[in-house]
Amino acid sequence: MIHVGKSEKGIYGLHNNISAKAVQPTEHFVRPEAMFRWMLYENERIQIVDKENDVERREFLRCATLAGTTVLFDRSALAFTKAAPSVSKSAKTELTDVLAHVPGGNTVGGEVREKTMRSDGYFHIDTPRMIARLKELHVNTCNYLIWNSPSDWDDLRNEFLPAAEKAAIQVWTYMAPPAETYAKGKGSDPYRTNYEKWAEELAHLSLRYRSLKAWVMDDFTWNMKTFTPEYVARLQEITHAINPELRFFPVIHFTAMSAEWIRSYKPYIDGVVCPYIDLPYNNTQRTTSLNPSINHARETLGLPVYVLLYAGRHLTSPLEPTPEYITNAIQIGVRAISEGRCGGIISYGTELDPQPLSTQGNGALEGNGRLYLAAVGVNGRAGDFAQASQTIHIAPNSPRYQLSFWHEDNWLRPLAPKGQYIKQLLIDETVVWQCDVAADDNYWLQGSILQGPINLTSILKGRSTARLTIRLIAQSDGPKSPIQVSFDALEATGFTLRNPGFESSEAWHLEDKGQALLAAIDHFMPDLRRQVFVAVSREFARAQRMFASSKF
Repeated sequence: MIHVGKSEKGIYGLHNNISAKAVQPTEHFVRPEAMFRWMLYENERIQIVDKENDVERREFLRCATLAGTTVLFDRSALAFTKAAPSVSKSAKTELTDVLAHVPGGNTVGGEVREKTMRSDGYFHIDTPRMIARLKELHVNTCNYLIWNSPSDWDDLRNEFLPAAEKAAIQVWTYMAPPAETYAKGKGSDPYRTNYEKWAEELAHLSLRYRSLKAWVMDDFTWNMKTFTPEYVARLQEITHAINPELRFFPVIHFTAMSAEWIRSYKPYIDGVVCPYIDLPYNNTQRTTSLNPSINHARETLGLPVYVLLYAGRHLTSPLEPTPEYITNAIQIGVRAISEGRCGGIISYGTELDPQPLSTQGNGALEGNGRLYLAAVGVNGRAGDFAQASQTIHIAPNSPRYQLSFWHEDNWLRPLAPKGQYIKQLLIDETVVWQCDVAADDNYWLQGSILQGPINLTSILKGRSTARLTIRLIAQSDGPKSPIQVSFDALEATGFTLRNPGFESSEAWHLEDKGQALLAAIDHFMPDLRRQVFVAVSREFARAQRMFASSKF
């Protein structure tokens, strides 16, 4: 704490050592002729100002607040103008063991709405059915999205909050930022981008319903021109004047929380909601970076971290999350919760009333499976690859050896120049076929254009086994265009090839070098959304039992 007052020697800053990390000031008093003096507090510089200058006084307050320092003024001190408030978190207890659902803004079925339009012309939230489905999902918190309909606010106040409170489900409101507010479309109605009004109304509502614990600002990462530290401080000042226990959580990516961001925003927030998409590689298939991301965020931020896991589609990720992916991700998150490294998990876009998928989503040529090799378009190095391989067993007396295969390219942006990625087939380390992805159109081909099966007699004759590899490999350094490559309907002559149609995950060994490329066997599952719901429900139920047992 810095106590600022006035003495015969000028304005002084007296430092009370309330932190083990605090560094005692070199001088308690600032000489008038010195104009200002620097003082260290938790490795931050704080400027003590002895000037009749509102700008410098505000700057002093700002610097002190960024350092997590409370500033008090004597009544005898000079008249300081009001600056960004110091936000106290002492009255708040950390929200832990959170298992939450959020509908998502570009997903289907994350909410349950009535099937009949009401007299106001809107399809309202079907509160009884939605609460029932949330209980089946085994959540203890619902991130209630105010965005999809102008009726959402009234539904929250009049129907959903009372029902959630009875069902022992905590509620966080999930708000749309300016970038997701449209003059003739969606927005957080009725106050839209008047977030000061939202702060006031939500704080009052949280006094009526104690189950309303927090409000969350979506896509904070991309909207910080609006949500400056000073503006967030103002929002917190408004809510805390009404209900000091109402929390504010920005949605910010793990990779966006720089040291500068933390210094600027930490005094004004109560934690963060961090979406996990394996940035910068944009996928919902790998979980290798999830645990390190949680650890780094908690250690550097020092506030609760709530991990948002995609159970529904992420718009720029190559494939939808699978039941296996969400199971693994939740288990990592639950372990982090149990060890005190994470405040909770938010399942994004789990369809509450799952419907079968259209067969248009089936990317296979035949059946329901395909080999899927993708590049996400971020910086990479020449030689990075994604591949699938298996050992083949060769018939000794076959008159010929050949392989028929089909492949397809799907560019996510306009066709890139040649020389970025090459598709290859290898026998052991020998390339037996290759083609630049930019040379093919976006439809299924057998070999190269009209090539058909490739003859492997010269390389397989007289052998008993070999290693067959299908590979997508980068040819250049630096940023490249995103690309998806599929292989399917393999047919071998003269050797045994297991799982040639990729209808299961068996036989093939998947591997990638460089995180910018991804290898997967993609199975079209008509009941994917139901399987994901079951996976989330099962893992959340296990977590609930574990959390309950740990309290005894």
